[in-house]
Amino acid sequence: MEKSDAQEKNFSPERLNFIESTCGALLIVARPIIPERIIKEAISMGMEEKAEFHISVIASRNAKKIQDFLITTDSAQIIKDTVRTEFIQRKWEYELLEEYFLIKKYYNKHELEMSEYKDIPEHNRFTLIQKIELDDLKSFYEELSKVTNIKFDIPFPHITLFSGSDYEPMVK
Repeated sequence: MEKSDAQEKNFSPERLNFIESTCGALLIVARPIIPERIIKEAISMGMEEKAEFHISVIASRNAKKIQDFLITTDSAQIIKDTVRTEFIQRKWEYELLEEYFLIKKYYNKHELEMSEYKDIPEHNRFTLIQKIELDDLKSFYEELSKVTNIKFDIPFPHITLFSGSDYEPMVK
């Protein structure tokens, strides 16, 4: 398969966002060029384009694992500083792939609790994502596992382009 110009380039994030309160970590990125057919499909499904584009490096579930661990250790600040440093020191170059996925998920009470959502009713969410290559992700999680002794699920590297929900506050 021949690669387009967009696929051949490595991109760098515009900025890194380590969220101190949750140990979450995001790469804030430029809006990718979205093919017209993808835009039309998303709009036809009632989805809205994201206001900000990011790549989740440490999303809610893995952040919760880190937070739960930090509560149990006397070295919490040192470990949190190490996690932040490991995140910030990497280049985080990524490659856009011409692979798009529509993800539909029903959030039941258990799922909402796992993601630490409170007072939100069960609902459906759907997102349209673009797959990326993010070479630093695996080695980052290997290092996190060494520091914390936690087995993490490595997230599927992607950029969410559009989102929607049948629960209005969760549309975006």
